[in-house]
Amino acid sequence: MITQREQWERAKKLLPGGVNSSTRLNQAIGTPFYVSNGKGSRVTGIDGHEYIDMCCAHGAGLLGNAHPAIDEALKKAAGMGYVNSFETVFHEELAAYVVDTVACADKVRFCSSGSEATMHLIRACRGYTGKNKIIRIEGHFHGYHEMIYIGGQPPKSEFPRNRKNP
Repeated sequence: MITQREQWERAKKLLPGGVNSSTRLNQAIGTPFYVSNGKGSRVTGIDGHEYIDMCCAHGAGLLGNAHPAIDEALKKAAGMGYVNSFETVFHEELAAYVVDTVACADKVRFCSSGSEATMHLIRACRGYTGKNKIIRIEGHFHGYHEMIYIGGQPPKSEFPRNRKNP
Protein backbone atom coordinates (compact mmCIF):
# COMPACT_ATOMS: atom_id res chain seq x y z
CA MET A 1 0.00 0.00 0.00
CA ILE A 2 1.37 3.42 -0.94
CA THR A 3 1.36 6.41 1.44
CA GLN A 4 0.00 9.87 0.67
CA ARG A 5 3.56 11.28 0.55
CA GLU A 6 4.86 8.48 -1.70
CA GLN A 7 2.00 9.02 -4.14
CA TRP A 8 2.65 12.76 -4.15
CA GLU A 9 6.35 12.23 -4.89
CA ARG A 10 5.40 10.02 -7.84
CA ALA A 11 2.82 12.51 -9.10
CA LYS A 12 5.26 15.45 -8.92
CA LYS A 13 7.34 13.78 -11.63
CA LEU A 14 4.45 14.08 -14.10
CA LEU A 15 2.10 16.81 -12.86
CA PRO A 16 3.11 20.41 -12.00
CA GLY A 17 3.23 20.47 -8.21
CA GLY A 18 2.01 16.88 -8.26
CA VAL A 19 -1.64 17.97 -8.59
CA ASN A 20 -4.22 18.95 -11.20
CA SER A 21 -5.28 22.00 -9.20
CA SER A 22 -3.05 23.93 -6.84
CA THR A 23 -5.89 24.03 -4.30
CA ARG A 24 -5.56 20.26 -3.90
CA LEU A 25 -2.23 20.59 -2.12
CA ASN A 26 -3.61 20.29 1.39
CA GLN A 27 -1.65 22.69 3.60
CA ALA A 28 -2.94 21.04 6.79
CA ILE A 29 -1.44 17.61 6.00
CA GLY A 30 1.41 18.82 3.79
CA THR A 31 0.44 16.71 0.75
CA PRO A 32 -2.57 16.31 -1.51
CA PHE A 33 -5.16 13.89 -0.14
CA TYR A 34 -5.43 10.85 -2.41
CA VAL A 35 -8.49 8.62 -2.36
CA SER A 36 -9.12 5.25 -3.97
CA ASN A 37 -12.94 5.38 -3.97
CA GLY A 38 -16.05 6.89 -2.45
CA LYS A 39 -19.48 5.64 -1.45
CA GLY A 40 -22.20 7.82 0.03
CA SER A 41 -20.76 10.33 2.49
CA ARG A 42 -17.44 8.48 2.83
CA VAL A 43 -14.20 8.24 0.89
CA THR A 44 -11.42 5.71 1.27
CA GLY A 45 -7.90 7.08 1.22
CA ILE A 46 -5.15 5.25 -0.65
CA ASP A 47 -3.95 4.20 2.81
CA GLY A 48 -7.14 2.11 3.20
CA HIS A 49 -8.65 4.32 5.93
CA GLU A 50 -12.21 5.57 5.57
CA TYR A 51 -13.01 9.27 6.00
CA ILE A 52 -16.09 11.48 5.92
CA ASP A 53 -16.13 13.39 2.63
CA MET A 54 -16.16 17.00 3.81
CA CYS A 55 -15.36 18.39 0.34
CA CYS A 56 -18.43 17.02 -1.48
CA ALA A 57 -16.79 17.83 -4.82
CA HIS A 58 -16.83 21.51 -3.80
CA GLY A 59 -20.62 21.42 -3.66
CA ALA A 60 -21.23 19.38 -6.80
CA GLY A 61 -21.41 16.14 -4.81
CA LEU A 62 -24.11 17.01 -2.32
CA LEU A 63 -25.83 13.66 -2.92
CA GLY A 64 -22.67 11.79 -1.95
CA ASN A 65 -20.38 9.47 -3.84
CA ALA A 66 -21.77 6.78 -6.16
CA HIS A 67 -25.37 7.89 -5.63
CA PRO A 68 -27.69 5.57 -7.65
CA ALA A 69 -29.59 8.46 -9.33
CA ILE A 70 -26.33 10.09 -10.45
CA ASP A 71 -24.95 6.75 -11.64
CA GLU A 72 -28.10 6.20 -13.71
CA ALA A 73 -27.88 9.71 -15.22
CA LEU A 74 -24.23 9.12 -16.11
CA LYS A 75 -25.11 5.83 -17.81
CA LYS A 76 -27.82 7.64 -19.78
CA ALA A 77 -25.37 10.37 -20.81
CA ALA A 78 -22.75 7.79 -21.79
CA GLY A 79 -25.36 6.09 -23.97
CA MET A 80 -25.74 9.37 -25.87
CA GLY A 81 -22.10 9.18 -26.93
CA TYR A 82 -20.58 11.90 -24.75
CA VAL A 83 -22.05 14.73 -26.83
CA ASN A 84 -21.07 17.35 -24.23
CA SER A 85 -19.99 19.91 -26.83
CA PHE A 86 -23.55 20.19 -28.12
CA GLU A 87 -26.98 21.02 -26.74
CA THR A 88 -29.41 18.23 -25.88
CA VAL A 89 -33.09 18.14 -24.93
CA PHE A 90 -31.98 17.38 -21.38
CA HIS A 91 -30.56 20.90 -20.99
CA GLU A 92 -34.01 22.37 -21.64
CA GLU A 93 -35.67 19.83 -19.34
CA LEU A 94 -33.28 20.64 -16.50
CA ALA A 95 -33.66 24.39 -17.13
CA ALA A 96 -37.46 24.03 -16.94
CA TYR A 97 -37.11 22.21 -13.61
CA VAL A 98 -34.82 24.91 -12.17
CA VAL A 99 -37.07 27.77 -13.36
CA ASP A 100 -40.13 26.00 -11.91
CA THR A 101 -38.37 25.29 -8.61
CA VAL A 102 -36.48 28.56 -7.97
CA ALA A 103 -38.95 31.42 -7.60
CA CYS A 104 -36.57 34.16 -8.80
CA ALA A 105 -35.19 32.23 -11.79
CA ASP A 106 -36.56 33.23 -15.18
CA LYS A 107 -33.73 31.69 -17.18
CA VAL A 108 -30.62 29.68 -16.35
CA ARG A 109 -27.26 28.97 -17.93
CA PHE A 110 -25.34 25.81 -17.14
CA CYS A 111 -21.57 25.83 -16.89
CA SER A 112 -18.92 23.15 -16.97
CA SER A 113 -17.19 24.32 -13.80
CA GLY A 114 -17.53 26.64 -10.84
CA SER A 115 -14.74 28.77 -12.26
CA GLU A 116 -16.67 29.23 -15.49
CA ALA A 117 -19.81 30.06 -13.49
CA THR A 118 -18.13 32.76 -11.39
CA MET A 119 -16.45 34.22 -14.47
CA HIS A 120 -19.81 34.55 -16.28
CA LEU A 121 -21.51 35.88 -13.15
CA ILE A 122 -18.89 38.59 -12.60
CA ARG A 123 -19.13 39.68 -16.24
CA ALA A 124 -22.94 39.76 -16.12
CA CYS A 125 -22.99 41.72 -12.84
CA ARG A 126 -20.45 44.23 -14.16
CA GLY A 127 -22.51 44.68 -17.32
CA TYR A 128 -25.76 45.11 -15.40
CA THR A 129 -24.47 47.43 -12.65
CA GLY A 130 -21.73 49.27 -14.56
CA LYS A 131 -19.45 48.70 -11.54
CA ASN A 132 -16.00 47.11 -11.60
CA LYS A 133 -15.44 46.26 -7.93
CA ILE A 134 -16.35 42.88 -6.49
CA ILE A 135 -16.17 41.40 -2.99
CA ARG A 136 -13.98 38.38 -2.50
CA ILE A 137 -13.59 36.58 0.82
CA GLU A 138 -9.93 35.85 1.56
CA GLY A 139 -9.14 32.19 2.01
CA HIS A 140 -12.20 31.00 0.10
CA PHE A 141 -12.24 29.56 -3.40
CA HIS A 142 -14.37 31.54 -5.85
CA GLY A 143 -13.01 30.20 -9.11
CA TYR A 144 -9.67 29.68 -10.75
CA HIS A 145 -9.42 32.56 -13.21
CA GLU A 146 -7.68 35.94 -13.27
CA MET A 147 -10.72 37.94 -12.17
CA ILE A 148 -11.00 36.26 -8.79
CA TYR A 149 -8.23 33.80 -7.86
CA ILE A 150 -5.88 35.46 -5.42
CA GLY A 151 -4.45 32.91 -2.99
CA GLY A 152 -7.15 30.29 -2.58
CA GLN A 153 -5.99 29.16 0.84
CA PRO A 154 -4.94 31.06 3.93
CA PRO A 155 -1.23 30.89 4.74
CA LYS A 156 -0.14 27.80 6.68
CA SER A 157 0.74 30.05 9.64
CA GLU A 158 -2.99 30.81 10.01
CA PHE A 159 -3.95 27.20 10.78
CA PRO A 160 -4.67 26.98 14.53
CA ARG A 161 -2.13 24.24 15.29
CA ASN A 162 0.63 26.35 13.72
CA ARG A 163 -0.03 29.48 15.75
CA LYS A 164 2.29 30.15 18.67
CA ASN A 165 -0.50 31.48 20.90
CA PRO A 166 -3.77 29.79 19.90
